[in-house]
Amino acid sequence: MRGACRHGGRHPGAKATSVRLSPSSTTPEPDQEITLSAEVTPTEAAGTVQFLDGGSTLGEASVADGKAELKTKELSEGNHHIVARFISSDATKFGSSESEPVAVTVRLARFEMFDVESGERLAGTPELQRGQKVKLIIRRCQPNTAFALGMDRNDGTFPGATSDPSGTVTWPELTVPDDAVEGNSAWTVSPGCTDDSGVETVLNTVPFKVPAPPSGSPSGDPSDTPSGDPTGDPTGDPTADPTGDTSGTTSGTTDGGVTSGGSGSGGASPSGGLASTGSQIALFSGIGAVVLVAAGVVFVRFGRRNGLLKFGEPRS
Repeated sequence: MRGACRHGGRHPGAKATSVRLSPSSTTPEPDQEITLSAEVTPTEAAGTVQFLDGGSTLGEASVADGKAELKTKELSEGNHHIVARFISSDATKFGSSESEPVAVTVRLARFEMFDVESGERLAGTPELQRGQKVKLIIRRCQPNTAFALGMDRNDGTFPGATSDPSGTVTWPELTVPDDAVEGNSAWTVSPGCTDDSGVETVLNTVPFKVPAPPSGSPSGDPSDTPSGDPTGDPTGDPTADPTGDTSGTTSGTTDGGVTSGGSGSGGASPSGGLASTGSQIALFSGIGAVVLVAAGVVFVRFGRRNGLLKFGEPRS
């Protein structure tokens, strides 16, 4: 709110001035610092601005480029009427002036939320975690009135509370539900809270925000996904394959290059067993052929020596 100016007395020939007052807040809380800003016209007017609360001086500040500021925490709880008074440093050039009074009411906040665990006050529209416990205070309500509490976009049940004779209602501990919906939310009050004077608007919600739920998936690759080659897969040659000597891979006897009897352990051929069996068949077949040829040569020699075999004369 800005205070309109009031011209003060001035020296004949001095230029008239005006000053406007703008507080940073007209409803600060006790011990809250506010800034009182004064705007002096014309901007070339030199001097100081006094900031007055009734008959008390809160402080003063020099004017620079038509502006002066004062920061203060000196306002007590209650109603105040603040005035900015410009005092020219050269009354022959510029006259003095005073702003219209601006009403400033110092009082406790309409509502507050505190984290139960830390006791910290949660300012503004806080972000509340699921499962977080908070204390809620609402002031300037109907005295000695029962209030029900709910939560926007949630069907959970919450305890009720009754305001004291001054109109303050307190919920000592509220727990944000685990199924709270992400985004903007609010505590909802029923009936709407208003003071008897009806000066303030009806308060029926206290806003807050709910963050996105934590992801169920771990960050990065899932821990159950193997990296590189799967640990269950054999590396290099399968460990079940025979290396070098093939003893123990087959059983039974060989008759004419045909293998009889069992194959691998448990009746199942190991990986690569067909290639191994083929190599054995080829080897045994070759040995058998050599044995038969040698036996034939011996038989022919034996027959000729003993007259068992006779050959005709060679043809001319």
